[in-house]
Amino acid sequence: MVGWFKLNTDGASHGNPGLAAAGGVVRDGEGNWCSSFALNIGICSAPLAELWGVYYGLYIAWERGITCLELEVDSEIVVGFLRTGIEDLHPLEDNRLADELANYAFSLPLGCHLFASNPESVNLLLLEDFNGSAHPKNVRL
Repeated sequence: MVGWFKLNTDGASHGNPGLAAAGGVVRDGEGNWCSSFALNIGICSAPLAELWGVYYGLYIAWERGITCLELEVDSEIVVGFLRTGIEDLHPLEDNRLADELANYAFSLPLGCHLFASNPESVNLLLLEDFNGSAHPKNVRL
């Protein structure tokens, strides 16, 4: 959609609680890469890592002046926090690109790392995502 952007975020925790990271990507209405981030959080639970990913993603979009934004996450808990009163089954696309960015963050120093262009390690996933090879799944709320 013209004027709209999409934010995909994901979080990960090794140990739950354990070393945690989050990542996300902002794309325009045609699926073109606009910005991304990888966040090495430190130690926290997986749901909290997911929420940090949403927070930083929304913050980055806001700082870029993006006001027409669709947020996509694959965490049942986060969706529950963000939305109430939805149907029993809510289809979400697979968040493979954001998941890869979250895992990439484990190799980075603590803090949030913003990317003006996509890291090479996610090129294949970006191409697959752009070509629409998503893997739908249902998250029960």
